[in-house]
Parts: sequence; structure tokens; C-alpha cells
Amino acid sequence: MRISVFLWLCIFLLVLIGIFGSAYAKYSRLRERLFRTEKEIRHIERINEQLRVKIKQLSENTAALEEVARYRYKMGRPGEVIYVLDTED
Repeated sequence: MRISVFLWLCIFLLVLIGIFGSAYAKYSRLRERLFRTEKEIRHIERINEQLRVKIKQLSENTAALEEVARYRYKMGRPGEVIYVLDTED
């Protein structure tokens, strides 16, 4: 009788460990995914803030806007001729 109760108790505990063990593993995976996602969000928010600052600078400073237009987008004033030199080695 005692062995039978002990055996059932062991089986019950093993079943509980199996159920909660897999649930804990899933919880751990989801928690890690949440951590990575939150880290990525913080990174993207920093990039967005840098872009907001850049937009504000360009909208308030026409010289900076002109510099970006000239050097990055190869634009010029009316009547100017833009020469683009190939700098391949």
C-alpha cells in the first residue's frame, strides 16, 4: 500500500514537472525575446532622436541644407555645372 501511494505520488510529481517544466521553458524563451525586442526598440528610438535633431538642424540652417544638397545629392545652383569625379582605386 505504501509503495503504491509513493509510486503514484512520484508519477504525479513527474507529470507536474513535465507540465511546468515546458511552461517555464516557454516563459524563458518569451522573456528573452521580450528583452531583445525592448533592446531593439531603444536602439531605434535613439536613431529616431538623432534623425529628429538632423531634420531640425537642416530646417533651421539653410547653409547646412545646401551643403547636404550639394555634396550628398550632387545638386547645384541654377547655371552651375557639377562635375563628379570617380574616386575608384
